[in-house]
Amino acid sequence: MHIDTEKSLRTLQQLRDQLETFAADLRGSEPIVTSDMLGEGFADQARIIARQLNSIHQENLRRSLTLINATRKAEAQIHELVRQEAVNVHTLGAIDAEGATR
Repeated sequence: MHIDTEKSLRTLQQLRDQLETFAADLRGSEPIVTSDMLGEGFADQARIIARQLNSIHQENLRRSLTLINATRKAEAQIHELVRQEAVNVHTLGAIDAEGATR
């Protein structure tokens, strides 16, 4: 029995690459709202909006990093599955060979 893991690994690697690019973009930028964007009468609202945007920005970065770690764990699990499959094939081959010699 063979489990095809190559496509899963490629998909996970593509996802991780995209997430790492997204996280790098988030690290390299921060939302800025100035009172002149909304008019001087809205300076307090501009500060509130800026804080909210910053919170959203930080949450997006945190979630991206969490997903990157999840893809790494999934890749490790796939590699372990491949390793176990190789051990099982070897073990089953030895059992088959032993049965054939009897």
